[in-house]
Amino acid sequence: MKEITPKTRLRRDLGRVGWGLLLFFLGTQLIPAFVMRLPWLRGHQALSYILGYICIYGISPLLLLLLIHRLPKGESPGLPLSPRALGRAMVFSLGMSSLANYVTLGIITLMETTGLTTGNPMEAQISSLPFWLNFLIAGVSAPICEELIFRKLLLDRLRPMGDRAAIWISGVAFGLFHMNLYQFFYATLLGLIFAGIVLKTGKLYHSILLHAGINISSLLLSQLAPLAEENPAVNGLIGMLGIGILACVGYSIHLFSRYYRTYRHDPPTLPFTTREVLLTLPKSVGVWVLVLASLAGSIAIIFLSV
Repeated sequence: MKEITPKTRLRRDLGRVGWGLLLFFLGTQLIPAFVMRLPWLRGHQALSYILGYICIYGISPLLLLLLIHRLPKGESPGLPLSPRALGRAMVFSLGMSSLANYVTLGIITLMETTGLTTGNPMEAQISSLPFWLNFLIAGVSAPICEELIFRKLLLDRLRPMGDRAAIWISGVAFGLFHMNLYQFFYATLLGLIFAGIVLKTGKLYHSILLHAGINISSLLLSQLAPLAEENPAVNGLIGMLGIGILACVGYSIHLFSRYYRTYRHDPPTLPFTTREVLLTLPKSVGVWVLVLASLAGSIAIIFLSV
């Protein structure tokens, strides 16, 4: 029997991650779509969305676990952040996600100047559901479940490949998971930040709190826009919040430029360098199929949401 070389094993492990994420992403799209179209759910929009999210966060992750559960796990250092450091991380996350949103708006505007018409699927969902359900999904269930999936289930298996590879792979996977251009850049950036924090602290509750804070702030801001049409005073509040967000962006850029080089990336525990791990990614069929399928799905969702 031919012996498997370490590089071949690495390529297979990365392929397992790619195929596992692809099955997970397909499950998050196809299983809820089937459930929400059951005849007995017609006319019960809130209930159909709740069951859909149970499928996304309860059933679909099992498909990912099925393919990656045998991969070796890394160990957590267990160094929690102080309350002050956690607050600084929240401001940093808010600022960087806002910066990514500005970049996204620029890209969308450029696309629309060419005659393309796009739609934001998140806006459609928020406007169609009651506030309490949006709050429950975005502020509670999504942060807990997504952090368990991406910063626990996935990141634990990527940790032996080194911090740099683990951060980039899990971050981009988190961006692709959102399946639309409006969320891809800021979700990817937040995925990189959350992964970096969890790798250094070993505390998942840090990323859960940060994730919940970002989602809740975005949800509250989305509720202010309709009120501005009825109450002019709200426009002043929105303007003040806009100035505050710009200040967060500036502060986050300052923090990044000051501390980026001091972040210590642990090397792979496997017999590879980080460069070898990253160069192996394009050689894994599962990774290629994952990226291409996710991009195709994201583009389709954008134009079908018009």
